[in-house]
Amino acid sequence: MREFCRIFRAGSNRLIDLGSTAVSICLVATLLLVTPQWAEAVNYTVCPAPGDCDFETPDAAVNNEGIADGDIIDITPETYVLGAPMQVFNSITINGNGSILDANGDRALEVSGEAADVTVNDVTIFNAQSPGESSGGAISVTGGANLILNGSTVENSSADDS
Repeated sequence: MREFCRIFRAGSNRLIDLGSTAVSICLVATLLLVTPQWAEAVNYTVCPAPGDCDFETPDAAVNNEGIADGDIIDITPETYVLGAPMQVFNSITINGNGSILDANGDRALEVSGEAADVTVNDVTIFNAQSPGESSGGAISVTGGANLILNGSTVENSSADDS
């Protein structure tokens, strides 16, 4: 490491040997440059008006590959018909703000993976059921995932007996 942290004196071909304190500083600077930086959480918006928000439907937002741990999805109060189940594999927060999510006869939310901690606030899930021969109903939580529902309801939905 000491060799790495030697510098050339300006206008000379001689190396200047840095002391141990300078070597430590050089090491810390090197680690800062090569260590990945943590990304800031992103707040995404959902609204039915094209171009006014980041996404037009909650399922398009949640199922987007760019959604990462810590991200927040704020849904504009409205009734949305989901085109597909919302599949969550990471830790996010979904703020429904009083929205109604019509699952259109399919499962509304699938949370999976032991690293997934999902919070859903103030939403009504409506018209949901388990797909095909899958067990469960409107919501499925598997693989060690955690789901917190705050101020949310599930209405007019059914679950399979399996």
